[in-house]
Amino acid sequence: MEVKSSYLEVSKNILGTNEFVLVSMDSYKKYDKIAKKYTDEITGTKYTVIIHNPSKEILYEKLEVKVPGICATPNYVNGNEVDCKFTNLVLNISSMEYGKAKLNATADKIELLQEK
Repeated sequence: MEVKSSYLEVSKNILGTNEFVLVSMDSYKKYDKIAKKYTDEITGTKYTVIIHNPSKEILYEKLEVKVPGICATPNYVNGNEVDCKFTNLVLNISSMEYGKAKLNATADKIELLQEK
């Protein structure tokens, strides 16, 4: 049986944590599936976080999490390391090669915990 990897949901328990280190953010644009290109319409914010959990063999891996809507972290300065967590984090497999899966993530909201 074959299933498209984009239809597979992955349990967020595989990360071994609910808290992450935010390292950057950027807006993302709407993708027009018919024209197969991005439009100029900004639909949300993409947060890049670092996950470090040696017990799960996750060593300083980056994960990009898309949160729809206007930027919820106006006081955050790109490049600063800030602890954060997400509400309703959903992981999906975007591709699989050589026994490893590349994940993408979406969430409803981000919450900054404290500055390092």
